[in-house]
Amino acid sequence: MATYNPYETRRLIGIVADLPPPSAFLLNMFFKKEIRPTGARKVMFDVESQNKGIALLCNPIVAGRPVRERGFYTKEIEPAYMKPWMNFDPYGVLDRMVGEAPSGELDPAARQSARLVRGFNDLKTIAIRRYEVMAAQALITGKSIISGEGIPIDIEVDYGRKAAFTKALTSGDRWNEASVSPVSNVETWVAEFIAETGYAPTRISFDPLAWKSFRADPLFDKSIDVTYKRNSEAMGLDYLMLGNAQQGQLMGSLKSGGNIELWVYQQTYLNEAGAAAKVVPDYSVIIGSENPEITQTMAWGTVIDPELGYQSEQLRDPETGARLEFAPAHWFQQKPHIGEAIMLQSAGLPALTSPNGTMGITVR
Repeated sequence: MATYNPYETRRLIGIVADLPPPSAFLLNMFFKKEIRPTGARKVMFDVESQNKGIALLCNPIVAGRPVRERGFYTKEIEPAYMKPWMNFDPYGVLDRMVGEAPSGELDPAARQSARLVRGFNDLKTIAIRRYEVMAAQALITGKSIISGEGIPIDIEVDYGRKAAFTKALTSGDRWNEASVSPVSNVETWVAEFIAETGYAPTRISFDPLAWKSFRADPLFDKSIDVTYKRNSEAMGLDYLMLGNAQQGQLMGSLKSGGNIELWVYQQTYLNEAGAAAKVVPDYSVIIGSENPEITQTMAWGTVIDPELGYQSEQLRDPETGARLEFAPAHWFQQKPHIGEAIMLQSAGLPALTSPNGTMGITVR
């Protein structure tokens, strides 16, 4: 007769599937498409050239001029792995958990199940936060730098964004300097965006310092609609920020851009050295769109794990059937048989698949 194992892979998958999504403002805001794992080592995505030509006028008896079919180029990238894992203190099952009654309500097995869920939630949170940092880097610089333990050299992924769409203002043009109008700058950048893509951006994100400079512009009051609030149902739960400034705040809209949303966002975290860091660098402005034609993509690679039959691309929510991005694992330390650990694996890359559908500006 088979023994019940609360930690077998299919039950771990169910636990991870039920975890609430951590805050991921930039990923939710600008990376609306997904490339799912295919079982291949690398992920591929196509970047299609835009059709910006114009039809030729001609005489009715002339054949006209042929039009070249639009081309595209393909990028092929092997995403780096993420494998955060956690050791459990074996004596923890005997101690009262946070929120548990002082007298203790749970037996050791129940406590360990609760610790397992909490542990996976923590691992998922730090993994998503890493992807959020990677998203910020791609949006601001137009590139991704893949580096980490066991990666012999840093790998630069250049998405081919138009050079003028990655800006760093220099002395005399920087915000907070005399005769510089941040509002006029933003309106100019929006016009550049429309001229290049044919679409208006839908969202502009400022870090708090950039927003403070933008807000101080004398043109602000007549150019910005601070009463604008997007329909909460259309925004979805990801954008019901509940007053948490680290998850983004909708501040209003740009009147001249057809109600382009203006957001303020900054999330802090502890880097590998344990020092405080910011997801978005100071004085940064990100312009982008949720339009399906020019939004960006979260690309997921396959995780190699024998317990999943080397087929992490088949991972699915046992209830909804939705594909999952994170592969859970659990093991016991065999000698002595007292320790246990969990791990969450993924291989993702926030990719600019429509590189000119974003602008990254350092304003000071």
